[in-house]
Amino acid sequence: MSTSIEGKIVDGLITQFGTVTLPSGCGVDYPNMTFTPDSTHPYVRLVVAKNQPVSGRLSGGHEPIRMGILLATVCWPIGQGIGAASDLANSIRNAFAFGTKWTYSGIEFRIVDEPMVQGDIVSGAYDEIPVVIPWRVYP
Repeated sequence: MSTSIEGKIVDGLITQFGTVTLPSGCGVDYPNMTFTPDSTHPYVRLVVAKNQPVSGRLSGGHEPIRMGILLATVCWPIGQGIGAASDLANSIRNAFAFGTKWTYSGIEFRIVDEPMVQGDIVSGAYDEIPVVIPWRVYP
């Protein structure tokens, strides 16, 4: 478990992702964790990207509001159709719907814009559907 706010942000986003029901056999490629995809099973690749924090107060010395995106890319084996992959992308989007709020380890997370399910991209053995989830953290 992380002790810094930066670590808690990653942990909190991953914990919220854990509320998504994944299909049987679907793996998760967590940030900076060892993962070897099996080309016959789907998986979701997670990336946490942070933007520049902003001060929420006129005076300094306070924790800034942090923001960024969680990129959850659904990776579905080529030849297994796009319907189930699209359904999973939609489930991820719904778990992070606009207006969703949760608290993790004393910090508040908010989904501040509509998550976007992008079009599919064929890449190697997988058809990939990125889900872009904008978030903010209020320490």
